[in-house]
Amino acid sequence: GINNTGDYLSAFIVAKFASSDNQCIINFSPSKDYGLFYSGGNVSFRNGASVSLLSAGIGTDQYYSIGFVRNSTNFTGYLNGQISNTGTLSVSNLNSIKLSVGGAEGASPKYFGGNLGEVLVFSRNSSFNLDSNFHKPFNARFGIFVP
Repeated sequence: GINNTGDYLSAFIVAKFASSDNQCIINFSPSKDYGLFYSGGNVSFRNGASVSLLSAGIGTDQYYSIGFVRNSTNFTGYLNGQISNTGTLSVSNLNSIKLSVGGAEGASPKYFGGNLGEVLVFSRNSSFNLDSNFHKPFNARFGIFVP
């Protein structure tokens, strides 16, 4: 299951957005915004009122591979297999993680408008290498493995 026992959390999705409205892609908290959100062409990680931009310039009606890796208080955002932004996050102070994909009861907004092609989530400390065979599907634009 997904939990908050380690400093490591990551999520990778392949998504196509139907509109540029404010949307919840994936949320990890049952009581507040804590996850990936899309609004006006930007994908961000929200921790309550704190917002960290992951990727900008994301249009509608096209699939994108979007990734987020939190390692302690550092984060890396990925867009189509390339690093799109890095930075630091505040401590989450979550007692537990409840994964919701495509919207969440505790999130605002509570929905996702578009298509999700793939979703991959990791928690706990683990080694991560975007060039490894396991992660190559998220290196390709459409999540297609190319050996």
